Amino acid sequence: MYLKVLSIRKNYIEEDEEKINRFFDSVHALKPEVFDNGDRWSIFVFYKGKVSEEDKEKIEELERELKKQEKTENKIIFDPNTTDLTEEEENLLGKLKEWREQKAYHFGYPSYFIAHNSHLITITKIKPKTLEDFLQVKGLSKKTIALFGQELINIINQN
Repeated sequence: MYLKVLSIRKNYIEEDEEKINRFFDSVHALKPEVFDNGDRWSIFVFYKGKVSEEDKEKIEELERELKKQEKTENKIIFDPNTTDLTEEEENLLGKLKEWREQKAYHFGYPSYFIAHNSHLITITKIKPKTLEDFLQVKGLSKKTIALFGQELINIINQN
């Protein structure tokens, strides 16, 4: 926050007023206070610099990028095309895919609406033990975790 002291000469109000208005147009005034000093008025202005429209857009973009990073930070996802699975993991993945097909049929959705292959492979690899463990899986929504998390834990535990 900055402080600026402005003066308006009582005999030259129009001239000084124009300068002061230009200043107020260029900043975000927080607390102007006016004092009468006889032949002039003094204005004490606490202000912040005004943000241009271009800078506002840059700030908004940075905020969106930070939110995106927060959402994906420390999240795990395995690529189905390059991830090697053990025989035990292949067995578990098969059970998870069967479960997904049953859910997709039940809800009338394509299977990838329930979970992508990359989600199932990641679940196979990390073997979540609690609902909170599913939060590690990149792209798995909280709604999906709430709806299906316990069922998935049961399948993992049965394997």
